Amino acid sequence: MPSMFPEGSKVEGIRVLNTVWSDRAGFEARASACSEAALELARVAGEGDREGASNAFMQMASTCHACHQSYREE
Repeated sequence: MPSMFPEGSKVEGIRVLNTVWSDRAGFEARASACSEAALELARVAGEGDREGASNAFMQMASTCHACHQSYREE
């Protein structure tokens, strides 16, 4: 995800806050957490564990929400 937002890439119509660049370390950490959560969801879902997949999905959704709260315009 960070590669989608290189320095100075703000484009009109894209709802990204300047904190994507001013807090780059935080943005990259949140993106990494989301990626790890998605991999865990894929792993658990691949095992056929419905309850585990549901829990993993909720964890992944919370990482998305946390990133959007800090780095996306309303």
